[in-house]
Amino acid sequence: MGSVAAWARVPTDRRVTGHAPSSLSGAFRTARVRSGRARWLAFATLLALGCAAWPGPVQAANGVSTRALPTQASQLGPVRIHALGYSLSIPGRGATLTVRTSRGSFRMPIVALIGRSAVPTGSTFRTVGQGSTITVTAFLPDGRPFEVATVNSWPRFFTVAFQSQLGANPSLEPAFFDSGKRGLPVTGSRSGFTPDPIGLARVANPTSYLGFAKSTHSAPFSPPALDLEGRTSAGWVGFGMTQMPDATTMTLDPDDGILVNYPLRVVSTFADGGAGGKVRPPAALPRPAGGRWLSFPSFAVTIAGNPLNGLVAYRQALGSLQLAPVAAPPGKRPGWWSWPLADTWGQQEVTGAARTSAAYTAAWVRGFAKSWRERFGLRHFTVVIDSQWQAHFGSARPSARFGGVSGMRRLIRELHQAGLRVMLWWPLWIRQPVVGVRKVVDPTAVSFPATIRRQMAIALGSGRHDLGADGLKLDWGDLVPAPANAHFARPSLGLGAAALLRYMSLLSRAAWQANPHALIDGSAVAPQFGGTEDAIRLYDAHLVSTWDARAILVSALDPNTLIDGDGWRLDAAQAVTHIVSSAVYGIPAIYYSTTWSGGTTIVPDFGRDLGSLLALAQGRGQGVAVPTGSGGWKYIVRGRITARTVDQNRGLIVFHYAARGGGVKASLITMGLGAVGLQLAPGWAPAGGATQGGHPIRLTRQGSALKVWSHGSATIRLRFTLAQPRPGPALTRLASF
Repeated sequence: MGSVAAWARVPTDRRVTGHAPSSLSGAFRTARVRSGRARWLAFATLLALGCAAWPGPVQAANGVSTRALPTQASQLGPVRIHALGYSLSIPGRGATLTVRTSRGSFRMPIVALIGRSAVPTGSTFRTVGQGSTITVTAFLPDGRPFEVATVNSWPRFFTVAFQSQLGANPSLEPAFFDSGKRGLPVTGSRSGFTPDPIGLARVANPTSYLGFAKSTHSAPFSPPALDLEGRTSAGWVGFGMTQMPDATTMTLDPDDGILVNYPLRVVSTFADGGAGGKVRPPAALPRPAGGRWLSFPSFAVTIAGNPLNGLVAYRQALGSLQLAPVAAPPGKRPGWWSWPLADTWGQQEVTGAARTSAAYTAAWVRGFAKSWRERFGLRHFTVVIDSQWQAHFGSARPSARFGGVSGMRRLIRELHQAGLRVMLWWPLWIRQPVVGVRKVVDPTAVSFPATIRRQMAIALGSGRHDLGADGLKLDWGDLVPAPANAHFARPSLGLGAAALLRYMSLLSRAAWQANPHALIDGSAVAPQFGGTEDAIRLYDAHLVSTWDARAILVSALDPNTLIDGDGWRLDAAQAVTHIVSSAVYGIPAIYYSTTWSGGTTIVPDFGRDLGSLLALAQGRGQGVAVPTGSGGWKYIVRGRITARTVDQNRGLIVFHYAARGGGVKASLITMGLGAVGLQLAPGWAPAGGATQGGHPIRLTRQGSALKVWSHGSATIRLRFTLAQPRPGPALTRLASF
């Protein structure tokens, strides 16, 4: 596929609490060379929010571009700023910002409580406006400053950053946009929204959480987007972190503003590296300020018509700030990355070969790959050798069950010779210095970069003593230590989400150094992680509606990153709809080769029909996935729809566009029988009839409604002519079925 240029990245009652370092925010993939527990309600909620096509790719680079906004002279007193999509106003001696849009207005305090339960009685505020910036300084009754908030206006969003003197009670959880008397103007029991799948439905106090979710289940996204949406009279207002913080939890509480679990006692001991920490008091203060001052990542404040579009606005804001990197954008990926994933984990479970079972061996994997190929009839796919092939966690040395390094290397070479690719399961955060003893990985340790480089070289390198794998399936990102209890060697390099970003940044850089074509498959949905992974796994969901709901979130927040559809615990009743959907929106993954989860046999004929469908989906190209309002999916490449689910997600259609307006060929496979309804876009008409397996089949048209009658799973061939031969918007809309 040619070479790829450097992709740059930047890096109720108040509760008691127990970063992406700029040095790691640079271009980790420089000159990287590429070859050719939500339920049905959650899914329905997302669909109800509106599934518009997300805008195009967002590229990121280090630094922040200059804003092209009207400027005004520096002024004391009332400040007004008019920007694209909204206006801001604030009094000269107050801290309440009024935000107006075409829908209405709301007010919010530009105050943070850092080690305080309320703004001290008798405090005063001074507001200064200059150009597109508003600065609000808070003063104690004796005239000493204790906080500076900076508001920067951008087209369609604004940012708010706080620098604060640490108050007398550092055990309090920091609260942003809270004065102790006034919080955020979000009301109603369903007026909050979080992109965290654990609490996906609308709630009063949405939370975005990185970490192990109680004792019931691990967190699906590690981390989810740190952006929370609240409904106001002016629309849905989003409050999103611009950089990963030294924290793991963010909550929108209308009474207490935005709560973030920064461990103040810890972050007040080291200099801020971008994720939170100590800073010098701002130099421009009118008089000296005492005490310890802290700085925190800024918030991007967005306004949208619904929460899902709010997430899109958040991602676009990060793109404008050059904080949403993309490791491998569409058109720059090796073709094999889209091959179906044959993950061993599900079959391991149904055959009693999980983890360190004596049954899980190199021979078992050979048998699985052979069985999977026979069952689904595909020549090319990617085998994921899942847990636990290692001798112990945190090591790239294979277990004796796999024959050590030489045995695993031989296994991977054999699979390559059979036309397959191989990925290895890789757990984060856990290491075993000796069998039976688990330790937490410290990504801030001096030795960590060298250790991870050595491990990645063994797993992915091509040397005599390396395994030669093609990629990694990252797991257990949610096991990040709580920020207040991390006990890291150098906490200034990251705690919480910032520590995970450092971990994945160093790991991915080492992986791509060992193998520039390696596919890194993670579960970090926060757009700031886009430069550390090539695909985002939807994680253990067990329900089609849940997988789809998560895919909708990823398509909004990370549209230019591949989606791994996952497939663990996929049962027979859901197999068709999930495999069809994931074949359109991402990489389909099938974890079974003989029986589905639950024990139902995968009938050979049925498996081969699914295989034909998966093979057809490979023709969609490299683009972005977009959900449709009808619960389906479409795939768009350079403005044209190249694939779409049909027949209630039991089938898919793939389009091949002729050059210079020469029409379109379409191939359709459905696992259903009978009529399949299609909707033609204006200017398009079927050219001739339809065939299936080389034989004519019934095709009818009434206006823009088209129907073909399927008689099995053989491929249906269709052709369309363009009434307006000039390529344009109609071509883009052809497949609006």
